Amino acid sequence: MWEVVKADVTMKSTLYILDAEDQLLSMKLGENEDPKTHLTEIKLHFQTMLQCRNNLMKMGSSLSDNRFNTIIMSSLPESYRPTLQTITAAERASILTGGQSAKMKHDDLIAFLIEEAQHRMINDEHMKNAEIALAAHVKRTATDELAKGRDLINWRTQIMMSLVEIAKNQDMWKPTVMQRAEEKKVKHHSRKGSLKRQRQ
Repeated sequence: MWEVVKADVTMKSTLYILDAEDQLLSMKLGENEDPKTHLTEIKLHFQTMLQCRNNLMKMGSSLSDNRFNTIIMSSLPESYRPTLQTITAAERASILTGGQSAKMKHDDLIAFLIEEAQHRMINDEHMKNAEIALAAHVKRTATDELAKGRDLINWRTQIMMSLVEIAKNQDMWKPTVMQRAEEKKVKHHSRKGSLKRQRQ
């Protein structure tokens, strides 16, 4: 009887472990365009994974650290692939150069990935500040160019007004010259007429 009960408990424990491992394997972190929100989500994601792993260990699971690291890496979105490639390349290089063959502990891996998320948030803030500064510069430059354009229009308008004024003055001056020429002709004819009368 005891053997039957013991076997039943063992069977249930194995099923619980399998269910918990399936739950751990199904945990996936989605992409998020907002780095600040992503940082909060990834921290919560790792916290949940650690809690699930601790429950597995209490059940008697033999989940190794290397296996848990693999599960962590596979739970990340596609944007983390370059980071994961860097980690695996560093581990491979360490082995080839005679370094420690042991892989990174899961605590160190999680800390490294959270730091990566923090760098993404900082870089995003720098990019936003740079975009704001560029937009302000463009706006200021456009305002200066607009002011220069207005000054040029005013300058051209002043020139046109001056030319019009000059033209008006020339038009006023032309009749005066013609009048003087007519006066000279009249004086010349009158002088000729007086000379003829004196000769007669």
